[in-house]
Amino acid sequence: MQNMQAPDNPLLDFSGLPRYKSAKPEHVAPAIDRLLAENRDLIARLTGNAVTATWRDFVEPLEDASELLSRAWGAVAHLHAVDDNAAIRDAYNASLPKVTQYRTE
Repeated sequence: MQNMQAPDNPLLDFSGLPRYKSAKPEHVAPAIDRLLAENRDLIARLTGNAVTATWRDFVEPLEDASELLSRAWGAVAHLHAVDDNAAIRDAYNASLPKVTQYRTE
């Protein structure tokens, strides 16, 4: 799995446990939008003719990208569940349709 550290956005720091105390509602949309865009770009590359459908070349990169999105979105969902305030609720609700659409695709 890639180590995408982004100190300015704790939701994109996958070097250890989630940084719940550092995560703010304003971090949600940029993190989720970035991961969704990167995952869609990866899927476009993987489904191109140049990629052989092997575990290492196809499944592993796709699983790694999905894991990063799940970790970031999981942190957001956790904050929404345990610290339900207007700001986190709005950030969660703004990104939920995007994540749902991506997973539906």
